[in-house]
Amino acid sequence: MNKKNLLIPIMAIILILFTFYILTTPDNKPSESEVVWSKTFGGNNNEEGYYVLSTDDNGCITLGYTQSYSNNLSDIYLVKIDKDGNKEWEKNYGGSKEDYGKSLIQTDDGYIIAGTSDSTSEDYNAWLIKIDSNGNMIWNKTQGGIREDKANSITETSDGGYIVTGSTYSYGAKSADLWVFKINNTGSLVWTKIYGGEEYDEGRSIAETDEGYVIAGETESYPKDTDNSNAWLLKIDKTGKHIWNKTFDGFGYNDLFNHIINTDDGFIAVGHARNKDENGIYDEYSIGYIVLTDENGELISERTLDDNEETGISSVAEADDGYIVTGYIGPYGTGEGDITVEKIDTLGNRVWLKKYGGNYSDSGVWIDRGTGSNYFVTGYQEVGGTGFIDLWLLKLNAEAVEQ
Repeated sequence: MNKKNLLIPIMAIILILFTFYILTTPDNKPSESEVVWSKTFGGNNNEEGYYVLSTDDNGCITLGYTQSYSNNLSDIYLVKIDKDGNKEWEKNYGGSKEDYGKSLIQTDDGYIIAGTSDSTSEDYNAWLIKIDSNGNMIWNKTQGGIREDKANSITETSDGGYIVTGSTYSYGAKSADLWVFKINNTGSLVWTKIYGGEEYDEGRSIAETDEGYVIAGETESYPKDTDNSNAWLLKIDKTGKHIWNKTFDGFGYNDLFNHIINTDDGFIAVGHARNKDENGIYDEYSIGYIVLTDENGELISERTLDDNEETGISSVAEADDGYIVTGYIGPYGTGEGDITVEKIDTLGNRVWLKKYGGNYSDSGVWIDRGTGSNYFVTGYQEVGGTGFIDLWLLKLNAEAVEQ
C-alpha cells in the first residue's frame, strides 16, 4: 500500500480519537443556557461586590464599595436588580474617608447593611445602616471604640434582633479579637462579647442554631501547631457564653474560613488554605478549603480545591442535593483569574466545576440561591487590562449545567 492510501485510514483514526476526546472530556466553559444574564456596574474607578442577596421579587441586591461615585476614598455601594438583570436603583453611603459594606439582610420594610466606616469616627468602626425598600436611609448606628473595629457578617435572630460578627482592636488584647455583638430592631446594642488570645483573631461569618450561634473565621492565638493561623469555628449561646471552639489547619498554614451555613447534620464552612508539596515545602499560593462538621464541630470531611492553580472559596449556598460554592481560580502571580462556581455533594466531593471570566483578573465573592435552580454570584471583573475593576453580577441556572 502506498503512502497516499495509508493517509486516509490514519486521518480517519485521528478524527475518531478527536471526536471521542471532545465527547468524553469534561467541559468547564459556560453554555449560553446556564448564564441567564451577566452584568457589570461601575464608573471610571474601582467597584467590587462583596455580597449578594436574592429578593422576594425574584431579583437581587448586591453590596460592596464604590470609588467612582464616592465623596472621597470609597463609599458603600448598593445596587438593586430586577429578575431580568436590569438596574432598578443604586445608592452609595459614606463620608469623606473609606467606607464599605460587607453583609446584608432583608427585613419586612427594607434592608440592614453591615459594614465598616472610617468616616464616622477617628478610626474604623462597625457601621450598621437601616434602609427602606428603595434604599433611603432610616437609621444608622456605629459600634466600636477608639481603634480599628469592623463588621463582616450580620444575620437576623429568632427573637427579631440581629447578630453581627467581625473583629475589634479597641476591646481586644494585644491584637484584634473576634467580636460578636447583638442589636435590636432599632439598632441599639443589646450585648457585646470578644473571643480570642494575644494574637490576631477574626469572625467572618455567623449562623444561628437552636442553642445560639456558630461563628466562622480565623485564629492566630490557638493554632494546632506552629502555623501562622488556623481556620476557626466558635459556638456561643444566645447570651454570648462560650460553648465550644474548634480549629482546622487545612493541611497547611495561613488558613481561614470565609462563610458558614447550617446543614442537616451540622455545618459547612469554606475558605482558604495553603498546602505542602511532596518535599514538605509550603506552596506560595492559596487553595480553596471546604470543611463539613457535625453539630458539635467535629470533622466529617475536608478537602482542598487544588487544581494546580491558585484558588480560593468565598461563599457557599445550598443546593437540592449538595452545595454550590464560588471563588476564584488562576495561575499564581499572573494577575489573571476567573470566577469559579463548583457543585459539591453532601460530603464535599466535586460534582462539576465551571469558570467564568475574560482575559484579566475576575473573582467571585458571594453566592446566593434565588428561586428554583437559579443562583446569583457577585464579585469583580477587571476592565480591559486597565487595572480597574467593576462590580460583576451573574445569574446562573445550575440545572442547565447538569443537563
